Amino acid sequence: MKTQETTNYERIAEAIEYIQANYKSQPRLEEIAAAIHLSPFHFQKLFTEWAEVSPKKFLQYITVEHAKQLLKKNQSTLFDTAAETGLSGTGRLHDLFINIEVLHIFTLNWEKPEQVKLHLKGTDFQLKVWETLLKIPMGELTTYGSIAKQMSRPNASRAVGSAVGDNPVALLIPCHRVIQSGGILGQYHWGASRKTSIIGWEAARISQIIKSQ
Repeated sequence: MKTQETTNYERIAEAIEYIQANYKSQPRLEEIAAAIHLSPFHFQKLFTEWAEVSPKKFLQYITVEHAKQLLKKNQSTLFDTAAETGLSGTGRLHDLFINIEVLHIFTLNWEKPEQVKLHLKGTDFQLKVWETLLKIPMGELTTYGSIAKQMSRPNASRAVGSAVGDNPVALLIPCHRVIQSGGILGQYHWGASRKTSIIGWEAARISQIIKSQ
């Protein structure tokens, strides 16, 4: 028999999947709540309790990360990027970046993270990939191709993807911070919804840290 906690987890996972699948249409709170059969008030409260960020803010984080990937490709104009991410114009895109990205993660000190000792078994290539993953700052995303280039193996994107997928330690070795070059979050050994949730949670934590400084 399902507990209430399990039911709530499944509802939040379903909401995250809905946001991920429909963020280009910028769904309203009422629309997302209706998709998982909850009242807007109850959904807002439940989502914030589980994700530590409001549904609206979570949607903004997902949107801005997709926009950043499009712009990094140097093939999208600001107008095209706004349209692709479901925003009404470049003004809204600008406001979104200002609200989310003004004080960036680089203002934080990541030189002395807490030490965690792990004993990992893998091929030399896998260990090198996992070591590279550890260098991705919290709140940042990168691509398989970028990791391959960092390892001086620019044609090894697929091999990198396989090594990332073989990561045996979720969260501590942050393979969730690796996405496809087109901005698509891609697969995750522990589920796409969980990957989206972790990315959103990390973005929320960075925002909270910045505000407290």
